[in-house]
Amino acid sequence: MSSDPYVYPGTTILKNIPGIRNQKTLDRFEADRVGQRSLELIENPLSGLFDVVHLQRIHRYLFQDVYEWAGHFRTVDIAKGKSFFAHVPYIPSTLEGLFARLSEEQHPRGVSQEAFAHRAAEILGTLNAVHPFREGNGRTQREFVREFAHKNGYWVDWSKVSRNELYKASDVSFMRG
Repeated sequence: MSSDPYVYPGTTILKNIPGIRNQKTLDRFEADRVGQRSLELIENPLSGLFDVVHLQRIHRYLFQDVYEWAGHFRTVDIAKGKSFFAHVPYIPSTLEGLFARLSEEQHPRGVSQEAFAHRAAEILGTLNAVHPFREGNGRTQREFVREFAHKNGYWVDWSKVSRNELYKASDVSFMRG
């Protein structure tokens, strides 16, 4: 089994800027800092082209206080339970394909709410299957979609969706492809 360069040796705790070595303490620190950064993005969304760079900038902004590697794609393969995410070499090309389709559509302003919801679900599903970052994929995906919706005249309020519903939807989307 290869070692994970993102964790402190002999642990499963991700290396982090403040050097926290207790998982519960790190979880609280991360939730606090990322929560604050999320609120900032609601007030001042990052401008961008809804492309790979934009996705990386969102991750960097959200996790800048927590991880040195914030905004960089992972360099190791990862899985959650029995779900394996995109192999590292396929991350850039898969995302480029998704964002090329978005670019071709020139942002679907004016489409029905249902059509937009389907588009947003495709974005979320693809980003979830790829899981380009070592940590923080869900929060980055949700912020990306929130900004994409806002840019297209819609409002997404993730607080109306329970964590359990989000995980369930992610699992379903992952299994259906």
